[in-house]
Amino acid sequence: MKNKKLIIFLIVFISVIILLSLLLFILSTIGFSKYNVSKEKETSQSYGGMQFIKEGEYWKFNKNGNNYLIKTDPSILEGIEIPAQLNAEGYYSNPLYFVGELNDGSYAMSNFNKFTSRTQEACLDGDTNGKCNFLPSKKCSDDNIMVFREPQEDEKERVYLDEECIFIIAEKQNQELFLDYILLRILGIH
Repeated sequence: MKNKKLIIFLIVFISVIILLSLLLFILSTIGFSKYNVSKEKETSQSYGGMQFIKEGEYWKFNKNGNNYLIKTDPSILEGIEIPAQLNAEGYYSNPLYFVGELNDGSYAMSNFNKFTSRTQEACLDGDTNGKCNFLPSKKCSDDNIMVFREPQEDEKERVYLDEECIFIIAEKQNQELFLDYILLRILGIH
């Protein structure tokens, strides 16, 4: 009799533990999903007369029927100045070449592909980097090129033009910021 009562008690006890665990699992899943939904609400802001909507890690905007993505919060771009006249005319329907290592160049190439004939990695004419054996060699006098490199000792971050080349001299983590700003300037958003 005692064994039978002990077995029934254990069965009931284990069933209660399983039900409580299951209830805890279900409630925590519901709570987590509600937390994530509220955390992922869209954020939007205006910059340069354009409306930007935050989607994941990107800020999305539409210009002339094309959707563009930038990684930099538009409000951060307000203090940046580039002493160069940039507009889409020189890029429209022409290739744009990227030289150097860019953290995530795929979103940038996608943006520029909307108004250039194509984007492609390249090397500057005369570069002896081993990677250049497999990439086209381009000249600032002939081609639209964006050159990315990190500053050397005692060199400040900056962006400058040399013929058809835009040089972005910046730490890796800031290169996308300058690239996003250049895209907006070329599109006339500033």
